[in-house]
Amino acid sequence: MKDQVRPAEELETNAPAELVAIARCALDRNKDRRYENAAEMSGDLTAFMSGARVGVYEYSSWELLKRFAGKKKATFIAASTVFVMILISLVFVSFSYKRESAARKQEHIKGLLANQHPSQAYAMEARRLLASKMPMSAGIFASASLVFNPANPNGEFYDAQYAKKNPEASRIKAETDSQLYRSRFRFVDSLVWTKNLKFTVLSLSVSPGGKYLAVGDYKGSVEVLDAETGEKSMSSLLIPTASGVLPSPRQEKYSLPAAPMRR
Repeated sequence: MKDQVRPAEELETNAPAELVAIARCALDRNKDRRYENAAEMSGDLTAFMSGARVGVYEYSSWELLKRFAGKKKATFIAASTVFVMILISLVFVSFSYKRESAARKQEHIKGLLANQHPSQAYAMEARRLLASKMPMSAGIFASASLVFNPANPNGEFYDAQYAKKNPEASRIKAETDSQLYRSRFRFVDSLVWTKNLKFTVLSLSVSPGGKYLAVGDYKGSVEVLDAETGEKSMSSLLIPTASGVLPSPRQEKYSLPAAPMRR
């Protein structure tokens, strides 16, 4: 066969793609690409006529989907319905998750703001105590302020984003840092007296007027000393509870605010 064979799609532009593929395979000059025998060609023609898949035609994914939908409409409709329901469920879950995350974030911010309030109150009390020349007590309240401050990187409630968006928290942090420094060094001009105690000092509190020192040990006993002379002023007492600890710069001593003492 020497003459060039015109493609079937040129002779009949509306010919089905599967039928064109059958004609092309039957008339191919290369015997390796032609049907091996009439039975193989007859099988593809029968498949085309019955709506089955034609072996020599390469179907696209969309064509396969259309064929499947045409043959199994009920199954296709059911699968499509399930897919749409799953898609709607995913959208709903995503929306609910975002809403819940926003609510949790808002609740977290409220909690941080609630912690900032006592931090500010403690800082104000530390300021008052410093003005009253009560550095040890001021240091305790300044430390308590740092514990609750969300802008304190070393604190339990630290939140970098909150600190960035709330400059007031950072201002309180800077103020309490200054208060701590001043409470430890500013009012120490000279030593009034020294005293050797018979026990290891665990706690030290200064009375509001600065006249007495309450020194406690690990057993909860206390000696109340005269701040001017260092002499014992009251008999031993018991401290049932303690509310905080403030170490000295080198941690040789600690100040500890205690619950009200009883005689």
